[in-house]
Amino acid sequence: MNKIITLIVLLAAPVASLMAEEYAGNPDRFPSVGLNWAGSAEKGDATVFGTGISAKQDVEVTNGAFVLDLRLPVSNNVTLSGSVASLASSFDAPETPLLLGQKSETTGFAFSVGVRFYIH
Repeated sequence: MNKIITLIVLLAAPVASLMAEEYAGNPDRFPSVGLNWAGSAEKGDATVFGTGISAKQDVEVTNGAFVLDLRLPVSNNVTLSGSVASLASSFDAPETPLLLGQKSETTGFAFSVGVRFYIH
């Protein structure tokens, strides 16, 4: 997938740059590529209910994502955008005298496409 995005950027950038003057009213008049990292961490108590008993368990959740995005102007008012992200998440709830422990680590990918309209 990264090869496809790189190829699109390499092919589209020179063509879009030649037309940049035509897109002078578009804030994205030049193609752009961005790399972002986003993350979150949460810690707290989970209350588990069952058969008339409730118990608390410490829970820790972390999430992270690296995102590669691309913006390509196609006219004075319109920019196409797309992104691909690599995601990671972990969940940890240690064992208590009443509850079994839980732990998970997951990874995945996310994709998005969009269009931005500029109103002049």
